Amino acid sequence: MRSRQYVHGDMGQYNTPDWRSLEALLGSDDLCAHFMWMHDVVLDDGTVLNAYKHRWTRCYFHLAEDGRAFYYVTDDVYHEVDPHTAIRAVFAAWECCKPTPEERSALGSALRAAATRAESH
Repeated sequence: MRSRQYVHGDMGQYNTPDWRSLEALLGSDDLCAHFMWMHDVVLDDGTVLNAYKHRWTRCYFHLAEDGRAFYYVTDDVYHEVDPHTAIRAVFAAWECCKPTPEERSALGSALRAAATRAESH
């Protein structure tokens, strides 16, 4: 199991989007299409997080290329969380968006895959 430590990060670039982390987490164009890439963040250990904001819920994913997920806490401090928890948090208020049956199915698949990955660590 990975450490759930608090780490400092500074905003990196905001010109060149990187969608790989979001695509790897959600695995579905139906879900990824609802996000805007905002910028990246460079953590003190050199890890780069990509920040993605959901269009309607306005909630963020902060995702590393290695599959780790982080919450923004405050004052450029991030806290590692398991990806399943991150997905549930970002999509918690999703009903306001009136998701389609295909989107609901894709979300269920993403949650199951994240839970399976968490069990294997």
